Amino acid sequence: MTAGTKIRSVELKEVSCFYSLEKSTFISTFDGHHYPVDFSLERLEQLLDPDAFFRINRQYVINFSAISRIHVLSQSRIKIEINPPATEPLLVSTAKTHAFRLWLDR
Repeated sequence: MTAGTKIRSVELKEVSCFYSLEKSTFISTFDGHHYPVDFSLERLEQLLDPDAFFRINRQYVINFSAISRIHVLSQSRIKIEINPPATEPLLVSTAKTHAFRLWLDR
């Protein structure tokens, strides 16, 4: 990934989540840094280890290790808190709730 005019390597174990914002994709690290990424979330889903990362909705792919709390709002709605905290509530999409529950129980 590039950070300004520099290229920085980030190990996957440092990544809390990947997210999209205004048609760009970013990494959020456990130490609170954010870096742009050249891949779309769709492409990252194909590249990442599905045991470690899960796409919870259109905007976020989260690292299992980043989950700090899970709130079951209803049968089909789950809210997740991660470290470091996201700037917005992280809701698992209704379509992915069942797959997310299976991912947690693996």
